[in-house]
Amino acid sequence: MRGIEFDYYFFRENCAWQLLTLLEVADPSLRLSEKFALWTLPADMIRLLDQQLELIGEVTARPSRGTAIRRRQQTLSANEWWLVRQLRNDPKITVTPAFTELAPERQALLLELALDQRQFQQANLLKKGMNVLPDEIAHQLLTARHQIAVTAAPVAIEPYATRPETGHASRRMGIGSGQRGGREFVELTARASTHDLLEPDAGYTPDAQIEVFSIAVRHYPDHGGLPVDAV
Repeated sequence: MRGIEFDYYFFRENCAWQLLTLLEVADPSLRLSEKFALWTLPADMIRLLDQQLELIGEVTARPSRGTAIRRRQQTLSANEWWLVRQLRNDPKITVTPAFTELAPERQALLLELALDQRQFQQANLLKKGMNVLPDEIAHQLLTARHQIAVTAAPVAIEPYATRPETGHASRRMGIGSGQRGGREFVELTARASTHDLLEPDAGYTPDAQIEVFSIAVRHYPDHGGLPVDAV
Protein backbone atom coordinates (compact mmCIF):
# COMPACT_ATOMS: atom_id res chain seq x y z
CA MET A 1 0.00 0.00 0.00
CA ARG A 2 3.02 2.30 0.18
CA GLY A 3 2.68 5.24 -2.18
CA ILE A 4 -1.02 4.58 -2.82
CA GLU A 5 -3.24 7.66 -2.67
CA PHE A 6 -7.01 8.04 -2.83
CA ASP A 7 -9.62 10.72 -2.26
CA TYR A 8 -11.09 10.69 1.24
CA TYR A 9 -14.73 11.46 1.96
CA PHE A 10 -15.75 11.41 5.61
CA PHE A 11 -19.19 9.82 5.31
CA ARG A 12 -18.81 7.20 2.58
CA GLU A 13 -15.46 6.74 0.87
CA ASN A 14 -13.51 6.78 4.11
CA CYS A 15 -10.91 4.37 5.52
CA ALA A 16 -13.51 1.68 6.27
CA TRP A 17 -14.85 1.82 2.71
CA GLN A 18 -11.35 1.71 1.23
CA LEU A 19 -10.62 -1.47 3.18
CA LEU A 20 -13.64 -3.06 1.52
CA THR A 21 -12.37 -2.13 -1.94
CA LEU A 22 -9.00 -3.62 -1.03
CA LEU A 23 -10.68 -6.92 -0.15
CA GLU A 24 -12.52 -6.79 -3.49
CA VAL A 25 -9.19 -6.59 -5.28
CA ALA A 26 -8.21 -9.85 -3.60
CA ASP A 27 -11.62 -11.42 -4.27
CA PRO A 28 -13.81 -9.53 -6.80
CA SER A 29 -16.77 -11.79 -6.03
CA LEU A 30 -17.24 -10.15 -2.62
CA ARG A 31 -18.83 -6.92 -3.93
CA LEU A 32 -18.87 -5.40 -0.44
CA SER A 33 -18.36 -1.68 -1.08
CA GLU A 34 -21.58 -1.33 -3.08
CA LYS A 35 -23.61 -2.21 0.03
CA PHE A 36 -22.89 1.25 1.46
CA ALA A 37 -24.74 3.84 -0.59
CA LEU A 38 -24.77 6.89 1.71
CA TRP A 39 -22.27 6.39 4.52
CA THR A 40 -19.81 3.80 5.79
CA LEU A 41 -19.29 3.33 9.51
CA PRO A 42 -16.39 1.18 10.74
CA ALA A 43 -18.71 -0.83 13.02
CA ASP A 44 -21.11 -1.53 10.14
CA MET A 45 -18.18 -2.52 7.95
CA ILE A 46 -16.92 -5.01 10.55
CA ARG A 47 -20.45 -6.36 11.01
CA LEU A 48 -20.72 -6.92 7.24
CA LEU A 49 -17.38 -8.74 7.12
CA ASP A 50 -18.44 -10.95 10.03
CA GLN A 51 -21.46 -12.06 8.00
CA GLN A 52 -19.28 -13.39 5.16
CA LEU A 53 -18.55 -17.11 5.35
CA GLU A 54 -14.92 -18.02 6.09
CA LEU A 55 -13.70 -14.46 5.59
CA ILE A 56 -12.65 -13.75 9.18
CA GLY A 57 -10.36 -16.08 11.10
CA GLU A 58 -9.28 -15.86 14.72
CA VAL A 59 -10.04 -12.48 16.31
CA THR A 60 -7.45 -10.93 18.64
CA ALA A 61 -8.12 -7.78 20.63
CA ARG A 62 -5.44 -5.08 20.49
CA PRO A 63 -6.13 -2.81 23.47
CA SER A 64 -5.02 0.79 23.50
CA ARG A 65 -2.20 1.80 25.82
CA GLY A 66 -4.72 3.49 28.10
CA THR A 67 -6.78 0.29 28.41
CA ALA A 68 -3.66 -1.79 29.09
CA ILE A 69 -2.57 0.64 31.81
CA ARG A 70 -5.96 0.62 33.52
CA ARG A 71 -6.30 -3.17 33.39
CA ARG A 72 -2.87 -3.74 34.94
CA GLN A 73 -3.52 -1.06 37.53
CA GLN A 74 -6.67 -2.91 38.62
CA THR A 75 -4.61 -5.96 39.59
CA LEU A 76 -2.36 -4.07 42.02
CA SER A 77 -2.61 -4.03 45.78
CA ALA A 78 -2.83 -0.68 47.57
CA ASN A 79 0.90 -0.86 48.38
CA GLU A 80 1.85 -1.73 44.79
CA TRP A 81 -0.22 1.15 43.43
CA TRP A 82 1.53 3.50 45.85
CA LEU A 83 4.90 2.22 44.61
CA VAL A 84 3.93 2.81 40.98
CA ARG A 85 2.97 6.40 41.72
CA GLN A 86 6.32 6.94 43.44
CA LEU A 87 8.29 5.21 40.69
CA ARG A 88 6.81 7.49 38.03
CA ASN A 89 8.80 10.39 39.45
CA ASP A 90 11.55 8.76 41.53
CA PRO A 91 13.26 5.59 40.23
CA LYS A 92 15.30 5.43 43.46
CA ILE A 93 12.26 3.74 45.00
CA THR A 94 13.65 0.54 43.45
CA VAL A 95 16.26 0.29 46.24
CA THR A 96 13.79 0.65 49.12
CA PRO A 97 12.65 -2.43 51.09
CA ALA A 98 9.03 -1.87 50.03
CA PHE A 99 10.12 -2.59 46.45
CA THR A 100 12.99 -5.06 46.86
CA GLU A 101 10.89 -7.40 49.04
CA LEU A 102 8.45 -7.97 46.18
CA ALA A 103 8.77 -10.99 43.91
CA PRO A 104 10.83 -10.19 40.78
CA GLU A 105 7.77 -10.71 38.57
CA ARG A 106 5.86 -8.07 40.53
CA GLN A 107 8.84 -5.70 40.44
CA ALA A 108 8.96 -6.04 36.66
CA LEU A 109 5.21 -5.38 36.41
CA LEU A 110 5.42 -2.22 38.53
CA LEU A 111 8.36 -0.85 36.55
CA GLU A 112 6.65 -1.50 33.22
CA LEU A 113 3.44 0.11 34.44
CA ALA A 114 5.24 3.18 35.79
CA LEU A 115 7.12 3.51 32.49
CA ASP A 116 3.95 3.13 30.41
CA GLN A 117 2.16 5.77 32.48
CA ARG A 118 5.05 8.18 32.07
CA GLN A 119 5.28 7.62 28.31
CA PHE A 120 1.49 7.98 28.04
CA GLN A 121 1.69 11.37 29.76
CA GLN A 122 4.56 12.43 27.49
CA ALA A 123 2.57 11.44 24.40
CA ASN A 124 -0.38 13.55 25.57
CA LEU A 125 1.91 16.55 26.00
CA LEU A 126 3.21 16.10 22.46
CA LYS A 127 -0.36 15.98 21.12
CA LYS A 128 -0.98 19.34 22.77
CA GLY A 129 2.02 20.80 20.94
CA MET A 130 4.11 21.19 24.07
CA ASN A 131 7.89 20.93 24.00
CA VAL A 132 8.98 17.66 25.63
CA LEU A 133 12.60 17.21 26.69
CA PRO A 134 14.39 13.83 26.73
CA ASP A 135 12.99 11.89 29.69
CA GLU A 136 15.82 10.94 32.03
CA ILE A 137 13.44 9.32 34.51
CA ALA A 138 12.05 7.07 31.77
CA HIS A 139 15.62 6.06 30.90
CA GLN A 140 16.29 5.16 34.54
CA LEU A 141 13.11 3.11 34.70
CA LEU A 142 14.13 1.24 31.56
CA THR A 143 17.56 0.56 33.05
CA ALA A 144 16.01 -0.77 36.26
CA ARG A 145 13.64 -2.99 34.27
CA HIS A 146 16.53 -4.38 32.22
CA GLN A 147 18.27 -5.48 35.41
CA ILE A 148 15.33 -7.75 36.33
CA ALA A 149 15.80 -10.77 34.08
CA VAL A 150 12.28 -12.18 34.38
CA THR A 151 9.00 -11.65 32.57
CA ALA A 152 6.51 -9.38 34.31
CA ALA A 153 3.61 -11.03 36.11
CA PRO A 154 0.99 -11.81 33.44
CA VAL A 155 -2.17 -9.71 33.37
CA ALA A 156 -5.18 -10.44 31.17
CA ILE A 157 -5.89 -7.27 29.18
CA GLU A 158 -9.59 -7.50 28.46
CA PRO A 159 -11.16 -4.70 26.36
CA TYR A 160 -13.77 -2.55 28.06
CA ALA A 161 -16.12 -2.74 25.08
CA THR A 162 -17.35 -5.94 23.48
CA ARG A 163 -16.61 -6.68 19.83
CA PRO A 164 -18.30 -4.11 17.55
CA GLU A 165 -20.04 -6.67 15.36
CA THR A 166 -22.04 -7.85 18.41
CA GLY A 167 -23.75 -4.46 18.73
CA HIS A 168 -26.98 -3.21 17.24
CA ALA A 169 -27.10 -1.68 13.76
CA SER A 170 -26.31 2.02 13.66
CA ARG A 171 -29.45 3.15 11.82
CA ARG A 172 -32.57 3.25 13.97
CA MET A 173 -36.23 4.13 13.54
CA GLY A 174 -38.84 4.26 16.25
CA ILE A 175 -42.40 5.14 17.07
CA GLY A 176 -43.88 6.09 20.42
CA SER A 177 -46.63 8.00 22.12
CA GLY A 178 -46.93 10.27 25.11
CA GLN A 179 -48.34 13.43 26.59
CA ARG A 180 -47.01 16.94 26.92
CA GLY A 181 -48.92 19.69 28.64
CA GLY A 182 -51.97 17.47 28.74
CA ARG A 183 -51.87 16.96 24.97
CA GLU A 184 -51.40 13.49 23.53
CA PHE A 185 -48.94 12.94 20.68
CA VAL A 186 -47.44 10.25 18.48
CA GLU A 187 -43.69 10.54 17.92
CA LEU A 188 -41.62 9.24 15.01
CA THR A 189 -37.84 9.11 15.39
CA ALA A 190 -35.04 8.32 12.96
CA ARG A 191 -31.27 8.29 13.36
CA ALA A 192 -28.54 7.72 10.81
CA SER A 193 -26.02 6.58 13.44
CA THR A 194 -24.84 5.38 15.93
CA HIS A 195 -25.67 4.82 19.65
CA ASP A 196 -27.40 6.43 22.61
CA LEU A 197 -27.43 5.70 26.34
CA LEU A 198 -30.84 4.00 26.26
CA GLU A 199 -29.58 1.20 24.01
CA PRO A 200 -27.66 -1.96 25.03
CA ASP A 201 -23.93 -1.42 25.55
CA ALA A 202 -22.94 -4.56 23.61
CA GLY A 203 -20.53 -3.58 20.85
CA TYR A 204 -20.13 -0.01 22.08
CA THR A 205 -18.10 1.78 24.73
CA PRO A 206 -20.06 1.69 28.02
CA ASP A 207 -21.65 4.95 29.16
CA ALA A 208 -20.89 6.71 25.87
CA GLN A 209 -23.13 7.92 23.08
CA ILE A 210 -22.86 9.64 19.74
CA GLU A 211 -25.71 10.40 17.39
CA VAL A 212 -25.55 11.66 13.81
CA PHE A 213 -28.52 12.98 11.82
CA SER A 214 -31.04 12.25 14.57
CA ILE A 215 -34.54 13.70 14.16
CA ALA A 216 -37.88 13.37 15.97
CA VAL A 217 -41.25 14.60 14.72
CA ARG A 218 -44.51 14.63 16.66
CA HIS A 219 -48.11 14.46 15.55
CA TYR A 220 -50.71 16.02 17.86
CA PRO A 221 -54.19 14.71 16.89
CA ASP A 222 -55.86 17.90 18.09
CA HIS A 223 -53.57 20.08 15.99
CA GLY A 224 -52.41 18.06 12.99
CA GLY A 225 -49.19 18.30 11.06
CA LEU A 226 -45.78 16.80 11.85
CA PRO A 227 -43.73 19.49 13.60
CA VAL A 228 -40.07 18.74 14.27
CA ASP A 229 -39.54 18.19 17.99
CA ALA A 230 -35.80 17.54 18.06
CA VAL A 231 -32.94 17.42 15.60
